[in-house]
Amino acid sequence: MVYQNFLVLVLTAACWCSVVSGGKTTASSDILALEYFYNATGGDNWIWRPSVYGPRWDFSSSTVNPCGEIQWQGIHTCTCSHDVCSVMKLDLTAYNLFGTLPEEMYLLSGLQRLEVQDNRLYGTLPSSFGTMPLLTWMLISSNHFTGISPALGAMSHLSYLDMNGNLIHEPLPSVLCSMYALTYLSLQSNYINGTLPSCMVQLSALENLGLTGNNITGGIPSFFGDMSSLDSIAFKYNQHLGGTVPSSLCSRSTLSYLTFQSSSISGTLPACFGDFSLLAAVNFGDNRLSGSFPSEFCSMSSLTQIY
Repeated sequence: MVYQNFLVLVLTAACWCSVVSGGKTTASSDILALEYFYNATGGDNWIWRPSVYGPRWDFSSSTVNPCGEIQWQGIHTCTCSHDVCSVMKLDLTAYNLFGTLPEEMYLLSGLQRLEVQDNRLYGTLPSSFGTMPLLTWMLISSNHFTGISPALGAMSHLSYLDMNGNLIHEPLPSVLCSMYALTYLSLQSNYINGTLPSCMVQLSALENLGLTGNNITGGIPSFFGDMSSLDSIAFKYNQHLGGTVPSSLCSRSTLSYLTFQSSSISGTLPACFGDFSLLAAVNFGDNRLSGSFPSEFCSMSSLTQIY
């Protein structure tokens, strides 16, 4: 009887150790979300890295533990509480993901950073993203996303959004104006058209705005001058932008980078540009400007590039 009890104890411990790698388990909700994600994005056809980057995803085993002692590929960080771990950062850059992001991703309740650039994801972000309060960083550039999801309007906690190089064929929606925590917004190399919504002035935390390579019209918005944290504006290659350079931009004396190259801008540059004490680079090349650069530019000691 003692031998049998000892054998049962040993077998139980062995099974427990195989399931709990390093004494920590992955939350069952995270495992479920990752499996949905894997199936929705063609996981069987992903392009894997060498094994030194971690094991491939495998949900067929009874010992599924993505946040284990050796984390699965793409799972860069996990956070644990009482030996139960949740995925905090998911980075599957250039893994040949193909499909749409599933609604079930909201089950990744601890997810803070999502990086899935350089893949073939399409559609829009699922509505459930609006219920992920810890998600603050999304790098989803170089995919085939075709629109800006209304879910973004509920993501008032998101601080970093990069959707460069997608297939967005619509004006910027006003839902972006509710993303009060945004410090970085880049939507370059899309097909965004129309004018920018005036409510963007509410993005008081925004420091970097990238809209290069779109079809935006309506001129340089005067409300840029009222965006209190704006430091960098990349707005070149909007060939139908038109209009003149508003003097209201001078209200943002802390601007360090300003580029509107090849955007059909006319008129003259305001003399008040000389008040930009921190401006390091300015590019208004290939436009329809008249006159010369204001002499005030000569007193801008921080300016290193001018076109």
